[in-house]
Amino acid sequence: MYKTDRWEMLDEEQQLCAINYNQGIQNMILSVNTGEEITGEKAVWIFPVPAKPEKTVINIVKEFPELSGYDVESKAENSVSDIFGFIRASQIYTMPLLIFTGSMGGFASQGMKSLDGIGGIEGVTVHESIEKSGLTTELISTVNSDSFSNYLISKDLDVPPNFKSILDEYIGEEYSFVVSWISDVEKFKSEQPEGYIIGLLEEGKIDEAKELFDSLDYDPEKDERYGFYYYVNRIFERINEGREIGEWDIQYLREIRGAGNILSVFISFPTEKMYYPLKPTSVYGSKRVPAVIYVMDYVKPELYSEIKPYTETNYFFRKNFDVPEELVDFFGDSNKKDLKYTKIEIDPPSKYLTEDLWIEREVPLKVFLADSVNRFAFWLGLFFFVICSCLASLLSGIIIFGFRTSKVKFALFGLWNFLTLIGFSVAAYINKIDVKFVGLQEIQQKRTSFGKEVITILIIALVIPLLSLLFIGFSFRYLSLRYFYSNVFIPFVIIYAFTIVLIAPFVSGYYKNRRIMKFIILFTVLFTLLTILFQYLLKLMFV
Repeated sequence: MYKTDRWEMLDEEQQLCAINYNQGIQNMILSVNTGEEITGEKAVWIFPVPAKPEKTVINIVKEFPELSGYDVESKAENSVSDIFGFIRASQIYTMPLLIFTGSMGGFASQGMKSLDGIGGIEGVTVHESIEKSGLTTELISTVNSDSFSNYLISKDLDVPPNFKSILDEYIGEEYSFVVSWISDVEKFKSEQPEGYIIGLLEEGKIDEAKELFDSLDYDPEKDERYGFYYYVNRIFERINEGREIGEWDIQYLREIRGAGNILSVFISFPTEKMYYPLKPTSVYGSKRVPAVIYVMDYVKPELYSEIKPYTETNYFFRKNFDVPEELVDFFGDSNKKDLKYTKIEIDPPSKYLTEDLWIEREVPLKVFLADSVNRFAFWLGLFFFVICSCLASLLSGIIIFGFRTSKVKFALFGLWNFLTLIGFSVAAYINKIDVKFVGLQEIQQKRTSFGKEVITILIIALVIPLLSLLFIGFSFRYLSLRYFYSNVFIPFVIIYAFTIVLIAPFVSGYYKNRRIMKFIILFTVLFTLLTILFQYLLKLMFV
C-alpha cells in the first residue's frame, strides 16, 4: 500500500509554512497558531524577507492550506506492481491465486513576553501594520541591528544576545522583516478556540477546557455529527463517567480539527528562488524546532551538509483540489483541478541552521518518472504488454523452431496475447505456425483416446487448487464446518472447474501437436519472466 499525506495540526514548537511560487513572486503563509493556552502574555514571531519593503505585501488570514494526497514515489511502486499484475493476468493461470489471496525556519517564536504599543524608533521604518483577529503584523525595515533591537525592546521583548549577530547578516542585504505578535489575547483566543481546547486538555486543565467549550454554545442537534466539537463533547461525557483522556484522544482531535480558524500571516514578495529562513531559529542552540514546509509543485530544496541528514523531502499529488475562498490570493487561482506539492520536513538541532533554505523550481528526475507512471499507468501497461508479448513470442519461435523462422511474423504473433493465453494458444493451432511461419511438414500424430485426455486433464487441474491451499496455509483444525464449506470448499470447486476449462485445450493440443504446445509453454514462461524483469527494473528508478 502506498503512503499518503494527511493534514495534522502541529505542536506549538513546530513551524508550519506553505509556499506558492509563480512568475518570480513567492506567496507564503506562516501559521501563528500557538497550540496552547495564552493568558496575559503575547507570542512574537520574526521573519526576514529577501525583498525591499515596497515590493512586499503582508496580510492576516484565517486559514492554512489543508493539503492531503498520495506520495508520488510510493504510489509509483504500487502502480508498477498493479500494472504488471494485470499484464500477467493475461496468462489466466495466475487468477486462482488472486482469488484466494484477496486480492516555520525563521518564523521563530522569541518566547512569551508582554508587549506594549508601537513607539517611534530611530532607524526603523514601519511600512505597513495590520491588526486582525487579535493578531498584529508589521512590515519593517531597519538600518542596523541596534535600531531593530531597540524596536523589539520597546515592546518589552528580551532579545537573546546571539540573535543580534543573526540580524547583522540580513541588514544591508536588502532584507525587510515581518514582525507579528498577539495584541489582543482574548480576541485571538476566541477566533480559534479549537487549538486552545486541545492545548488545555493536553495540559490536564479540564475545567478550563470545559468552560471554554461551554462558552461556544455547542448544539449536538445542529452541529456536524462526528466533527471536532462532537468528539470534544464525547470526551467530556467520558470524563464525567470517571474515565481519563488518552493520548490518542488528543491525537485524534488534532487530526479532525482541520485547517479552518488557524490564524496565519500571508507574505508575498519577488525572489529569483523560493526562500525560507532557517538562521533565526539557530538561537535555540541544541534544541530541535522542527519545520514543515509545503511547496506547491514539485521542487528541489538546496540542502547544505549540516541539515541534509535531518531533512526528509516527499512529493505528493491530489486530484480535484478546491481552493478555499480565504486562500485565493495565495494560490492565485480558485479553479485548481489537480495539485502537486512538495513536503519538506527539517528537524536538526537548531545550532546546525547556519544558512537559510533556498528552493529550486526543479523536478527531480525520479519524481518526474514516478509521476508519469502514476498518471499514465494505462499507456505504460499497454506498452510493456506489447513489448513482453512480442519479445516472448519471438524468442520462443527461435528457441523451438530455430533461426530459420520468420522473426517478424513470430514477433507480431505475440499480439494474439491480447486475447489472453487461451486466445494465443487457439491462434497458434489455427494458424499452424509450425507450417506457415517455419515451413515444416504438418505433423500426423497418433490419436489419443478421449478417456485418457479427460483423466489427464482432471489430474493436472488438481495441481493449482491444491497449491493455492498450501500457499495460504489453511489450518483445517480451527475451521468450522460452515466456514469450511463457504470459504474453502466452494472456492476450491470453482477454481478446480476454472482450471479444468483452462487446462483442457492445452492437453488436447499437446496430443495433437507437441511442438506448438512446447512453443506455447515456452511463450508463457518467457512472458512471465520478462514482466518480472521489467517490473524490477522500473522499481529501481524509485529506490
